[in-house]
Amino acid sequence: MRYSIVEKYFFETLVRLHRETEGAPYTGLKEAGTAKAIVKLSDDALSKGQVDPLISNLNHHIAEVVREKFAKVSEIDQVKDQSVQAGREYVAAYVDYTHTLEAIHDVLDHSNHPHSGH
Repeated sequence: MRYSIVEKYFFETLVRLHRETEGAPYTGLKEAGTAKAIVKLSDDALSKGQVDPLISNLNHHIAEVVREKFAKVSEIDQVKDQSVQAGREYVAAYVDYTHTLEAIHDVLDHSNHPHSGH
């Protein structure tokens, strides 16, 4: 019993310090099995020694998201000048679309540079 308390304290401290180096808040230890799907896919790729299924899943998901956001902004573009509300909806959709693309680009552009938090 005492060991489990010490062990939990150790892991809490380890995660707390790690999160602090990333400039992120400590939100507690997560339950086993709560990892994001992408983490499970990346671990699966490593354990099987096959990265192509992971790349395929990522490419498919990115394509879906970009197409969805592109379609939304394109649709609203047709009516954006018809009302103030339509104009606002266009701006919101456009900002969401461009910020998504910028985020994807930034991740890819910085992939060869050391992460400042690690």
